[in-house]
Amino acid sequence: MLAFPGISTDTLRFLRAVRQRYGPVIQFPVPNPPTFLIDDPHIARQVLLAYDADFDKDTVQYRALAMVTGDGLLAAANATWRGQRPVVQPAFHRRVADRLVADTLAAAQRQVARWERAPAGSVVDIETAMMRVGLEVVGKHLFDADLRASAPQLATATLDALDAVIASVRPPWSALQGLPTPARRRYQRAMVELDDAVAALVADRLRRGKAGQGEDLLGLLLAGYPDDPLSIRNQIITFLVAGHETVASALTWTLGLLAHHGTEQQLLQREVDELLGDRDAELADFDRLPVVRACFDEALRLYPPAWIITRSASRPMVLGSREIPGGALIIISPWLLHRDPNRWPLPDAFLPQRFAGRPGAYARSATTRAEYLPFGTGQRLCIGRDFALVEACIVLATLSRRFTFLPDSAKLPSVDPLVTLRPTGGLRLRLVPR
Repeated sequence: MLAFPGISTDTLRFLRAVRQRYGPVIQFPVPNPPTFLIDDPHIARQVLLAYDADFDKDTVQYRALAMVTGDGLLAAANATWRGQRPVVQPAFHRRVADRLVADTLAAAQRQVARWERAPAGSVVDIETAMMRVGLEVVGKHLFDADLRASAPQLATATLDALDAVIASVRPPWSALQGLPTPARRRYQRAMVELDDAVAALVADRLRRGKAGQGEDLLGLLLAGYPDDPLSIRNQIITFLVAGHETVASALTWTLGLLAHHGTEQQLLQREVDELLGDRDAELADFDRLPVVRACFDEALRLYPPAWIITRSASRPMVLGSREIPGGALIIISPWLLHRDPNRWPLPDAFLPQRFAGRPGAYARSATTRAEYLPFGTGQRLCIGRDFALVEACIVLATLSRRFTFLPDSAKLPSVDPLVTLRPTGGLRLRLVPR
């Protein structure tokens, strides 16, 4: 076992420190449950892919997340998840991808219009803008709802609720334990706002007489759970929260990295200009933007939104010659695996060429590169993976046609490892109209 001072004050630095001293299966001094960090990509894939039936999401991470999402698809145990997935899967089918592109374009173009009304050279918080874009896309595409008016408030409620989740699992563990702390009050207000948003979405669909109709997620939920409003609520909250916050986080870091790497930004803009000219992006362009895709893939490597994945072992087993007892907590950090210098030369550098020039680069990475897990893998692979990739490329292409992004400070902000990796204090960039 090892001592772990500093894990709460600088978690990412702590993870790198233990990698340098221990591995590939590292046991923390936590007796209940026995806790292990996996620092080998092949063992990680055993947990998530080869032996995934022997590992479940009954962990402190997902129990805390369920305080926001309930027993939705993201936090549900495997047995419950297996019944949920077929209900929601059609909302992410390729046949609805054209509609996703249209919904994404509309949201991105509205953001362009908002920025164009600002004075040239304005400094903006990219994180706030991407949260708004992400919410508008999720609202329209998954729920056939216009969230333009409520997006800023819902974004704040989402972050408040998720921040409270983190506070609930960090010392002194009092944030949500019944004490009238500011964190608890923020959490309660956030949950009221999120529950009100769910009620409004359902009421609007019923008012229009379209309950249980259509291929969007809300129609599928109303048809699949006609007498189970709690299941409908849990799935809506899950996708309302997770469906936009993760993509917004990845887009925020991508634009920040491009602002600090002018050559890469110029290459991306040149590709977009040459392909699109004066027209808008369409679904077929997704495979014609390798530089855009490579920049996003590399940002996902450096700042994977799902930076920590946890599982509970259902039985005793051996991982990497180490005996793991049943009930053990297994921790896998894509952030750590993605920055392993033994597998990624210059691991902290933004080098999109790692992925560029290879059509379908991500598809091959997902199946053959065990060290690249931005969306997880195995049966619990993120259901919104393709949704996120298409959305991100369309947003990046649309914004980059109209603006060059310049840094407002000498370096990117520090990372706050919350539910996703968020820039401390936001991420401010200067907008230069093209």
